[in-house]
Amino acid sequence: MHRFTLASALPHFTGALDGYRQLGNQVRESNILNGTGWALGRYAEGDDHRLQALPLLQHHGDGEGQAATWDTLGYIARHTGRTEPALHSYGEALTHFQSIGNANREADTWSKLGAIHAERGEDARAREAWTTAPALYREQGRSAAAHRMTTNRATGGPG
Repeated sequence: MHRFTLASALPHFTGALDGYRQLGNQVRESNILNGTGWALGRYAEGDDHRLQALPLLQHHGDGEGQAATWDTLGYIARHTGRTEPALHSYGEALTHFQSIGNANREADTWSKLGAIHAERGEDARAREAWTTAPALYREQGRSAAAHRMTTNRATGGPG
């Protein structure tokens, strides 16, 4: 039985990327570039792939793809200890989620921004983000997420 791993998916991503480039399908190419970044598990090289995807997504007006790519860049920057690039990337993701009206992902991004600001000791900015996120969660009927966030803030747990 073959067990799927992201590393085993890499040749498939590479083949698909070559195929979409030959076809001139830049939208699919940008999606594969973003996916390849995840499959690589090598964050610097993955970031390069994602950064290549951004202009293609922008050219084709794929706001959701741009937002998701910036969100991925923020996630990786945060989890590799690079808080400044994480704040920038999540800020870009937030702008895109807002512009396309994706309030669900907007709320999640506010939560992530709050956590980074708290890690950096930027309490006022963390509080602002952590006030905005639960309000959006409640507006969306996501009371469990709002409660979890409020509880975590009170106990010093995850943002």
